Amino acid sequence: MKLGNKEAPMKNDNFLRDRRDFLRVGVGGAGCSMVLGWATGGSTTSLQAQDANRGKTVVGGAQPWQKGKAKNCILVWLGGGPSQLDTWDPKPDHANGGGTKGIDTAGSFQVAEHYPGVAAESKDVCLVRSLTSPEGDHSRGSYLMHTGYRMTGAITHPSFGALVAKELGKENSDLPHFVSIGGGSYGPGYLGVRYGPFQVGNPSRPVPYMQYPGDVDKGRFNTRLGLLGMLDNKYLSSKRGEFLAGHRTVRKKALRLLDSPSAKVFDVRKEPESVRKEFGLNNFGLQALMAARLVQKGVPFVEMNLGGWDTHTNNLNAVTARAAILDPALSGLMKELRTRGLLDSTLIVCMGEFGRTPKVNRNNGRDHFPRCFSALVAGGGVNGGTVIGSSSNDGQEVKNRPVYIGELYATLLSMLKINPVKENKLAIGRAIKMAESDEPVTEMFI
Repeated sequence: MKLGNKEAPMKNDNFLRDRRDFLRVGVGGAGCSMVLGWATGGSTTSLQAQDANRGKTVVGGAQPWQKGKAKNCILVWLGGGPSQLDTWDPKPDHANGGGTKGIDTAGSFQVAEHYPGVAAESKDVCLVRSLTSPEGDHSRGSYLMHTGYRMTGAITHPSFGALVAKELGKENSDLPHFVSIGGGSYGPGYLGVRYGPFQVGNPSRPVPYMQYPGDVDKGRFNTRLGLLGMLDNKYLSSKRGEFLAGHRTVRKKALRLLDSPSAKVFDVRKEPESVRKEFGLNNFGLQALMAARLVQKGVPFVEMNLGGWDTHTNNLNAVTARAAILDPALSGLMKELRTRGLLDSTLIVCMGEFGRTPKVNRNNGRDHFPRCFSALVAGGGVNGGTVIGSSSNDGQEVKNRPVYIGELYATLLSMLKINPVKENKLAIGRAIKMAESDEPVTEMFI
């Protein structure tokens, strides 16, 4: 079971491997192989004293999450850990700025000079400049930022996308409830395979297995499905469990998608060049265009992936090159959704696993820095043109209003009108809240 680039433990590994071989060879690949596109699978002590302004959950009245406006979410994942000083928290007047200048925006803040498109759209943007995390390792940091919980050996937590898919996905939809484009995402964890992401590798190419193989017509395909059903029933007669039930649900949705006109949403290559140009004529631009089209079709959660932010060397040149890809895609996404009347109902979250060291190292790079970093949140009823928290002049510390990852999750779920303290029950009887914190950052959206 894939979790990004990691393998999650699964009790039924051998069973899944056998079934996967059968699906690819015995059923001819189409539809059933498409099923496999659904992935199945610093110190904060000193900051505690600064929490006087922390948003509190309302007692006896409307809860913050009941005021949420967003119906969909797009996560723009910047794998590797983007430098906050070269994106959303520039320090042009300090040596730690590293040569990056700031530019004014339509909001009350500056962003790095590499983001003129985002600057122009910033009236619908809220920047969080005081995120703080205990995880400075890529795997552990990515897990935390995708799930809202720290990695443990006992439990695999569901990703943000899986939580949203479970809460907002409509059973009568032909399309997946959670789509990951351009890279593997984190999976459904203890929620089960039916809430895992449908993975689209390269949007510039056809999605594999979205049509019947050339030598297998629909009738022959259905005959093979009947054989597969017999094997399922034989297995269920001896072993019952959520895994196979969930697998059957996913397969049923995949087969419905195979014959659905809605499947055309995954082919953005035929969009006019004038449209594609607004997002950037590259792979990531196509990711953004596909994300916009999926939201138009009602998909609750889409994840886009842009790696390359692990800038231990040659930071300035590297982040400038990344920005040339990110800026048109992110700003184009906001413009497209606004034009379609969907920006107010679509939450856009742009972040990575941590930030980078304010002080440039001897290789002209920046190293891992989870103590104080930034994220961008846009649309979805956000309090636009604003900043939450701040870093010190040298960028080394959170200056005010620290935002912990559990609070960020409580906020994002609340903006999607999902109760962050709602509990999911595990098979072992334990209940786990959607978010570790019950205190959303209400000033972000109220």
